[in-house]
Amino acid sequence: MTYKKRQKNSMCKVYISGPISGRPFWKVCDDFNKAEELLNAAGFSTVNPLRNGLPFNASHAAHMKRDITMECGCDRIYYVRHWKRWVSVGVWMERLVALCTGITEVRKKEMLSRLADNDWED
Repeated sequence: MTYKKRQKNSMCKVYISGPISGRPFWKVCDDFNKAEELLNAAGFSTVNPLRNGLPFNASHAAHMKRDITMECGCDRIYYVRHWKRWVSVGVWMERLVALCTGITEVRKKEMLSRLADNDWED
């Protein structure tokens, strides 16, 4: 099943946050890509830190600096599933940035509500 993108006049920009370091990269990509697809289908514009323009092997500090800069340009934040299971300095830093700068969380219930209003394609 694929999702037809919901059309909105003014799309809210959502930063996708989740643990990356210490996990198999294919699992990380799967989590972030699924979140991005659902958020786009719900009518949000997404910012995915996996597409931050840095090489994967760049330092953790370089990735965090770029990712936080990207996050600060967003209106909302979405945490990938099971994000609390991992001890991830990056996710907790992104959470603190969001709390301190007024970036509000897109909760799963809100996203599902938006998707329920959407059309589906098979």
